[in-house]
Amino acid sequence: MYIEIKHKDIQHAVKGAARVVQKNPQLPVLGCVVLVAQDNKVMVRATNLEVGIEFVLPGKVTEEGAVAIPAPILTSFVGTLKGDETLSLKASGDIVTAKTKVGSTKIKTISAEDFPDLPKASGTTFTIPGPKLAQSFDSVAFCASLSMIRPELASIYLKGTEEGLVSVATDSFRLAEKKVPVDKSTEFDPILVPARNVPDIISILDGADTVSVSLDEHHVTFDTGKGFVTSRLTTGNFPDYTQILPKSYTTHATILTQDLLDALKTVAIFSDSFSKVTVDVSPEGKKFILLAQNMDTGETVETVQAALEGDDISMNFNHRYVSEVYGVINSDSTQFSFAGPGKPLLIQGVGDTTFTYIVMPMNR
Repeated sequence: MYIEIKHKDIQHAVKGAARVVQKNPQLPVLGCVVLVAQDNKVMVRATNLEVGIEFVLPGKVTEEGAVAIPAPILTSFVGTLKGDETLSLKASGDIVTAKTKVGSTKIKTISAEDFPDLPKASGTTFTIPGPKLAQSFDSVAFCASLSMIRPELASIYLKGTEEGLVSVATDSFRLAEKKVPVDKSTEFDPILVPARNVPDIISILDGADTVSVSLDEHHVTFDTGKGFVTSRLTTGNFPDYTQILPKSYTTHATILTQDLLDALKTVAIFSDSFSKVTVDVSPEGKKFILLAQNMDTGETVETVQAALEGDDISMNFNHRYVSEVYGVINSDSTQFSFAGPGKPLLIQGVGDTTFTYIVMPMNR
């Protein structure tokens, strides 16, 4: 194999491919990023048998072939490349020689013969705007469970409707739903995409205007024309989350987002080992208060200016579950809607009805 390729192209592809490489593989080649030179194209591939990814790069192919290079070595090496120069890679035996404008490096390789074929879903196929698909995943992924005890809760629920894409994630303590309108109707039955695979999917969507999505019983493939990623689907049933969403609310509070975030930072310092914060709302007393108490560090009471209406209410929440949503909500103002004692809290950015976030209260 002998190829020439731009620094920035191989850096992006190797970084994305290395994400899916197995850390302690039983088969050494699964710990590698594989470079394939064929048909005057350069493919950068990796898989952990649950996710397979391929980037297709422009480059000059003088001699076709394939090499497998341990991911940590290749990632570290291409990370040192600077500028918009050209890197040449020439394989001979179990050595690949990498030459740049300023140096020459020899890297030991592993045989690529045992590298498995990357699967591609072969069922229903449709197209979705890349940025909208990325937004669907990005908006809810933080809510998915980190535990695999219930795989369906460690997954992103994705469905195509007449209005657009609906994505949902929950860890049973909180839930996020995002509705992304799509110009062209894209309807498909719900699928469950493992949340741990979402960063790998996002890496292939970067910069893609349109994505071809293919579905079958066990896999989903996202193909941008410049690469693809295939993920296994989670088997199982996602909970009927619509039954969890409150149908009515008794109390509303509208707050400047930055004021709320400042108060949350303070109460986080004094919250207990359960990260508990008390939200005390009194429309009659015109008060919105956050309280936290820790036997070891002290206590704090933070008053936040808010527009209030409805009944007085006081509830406890995990402050992390409240603050983490602001990685997604970008509105200048936030609305808290309380459904009543012991019931979920709805948090939404004012003016954005496409995103719904609910948090379950903590016991006192």
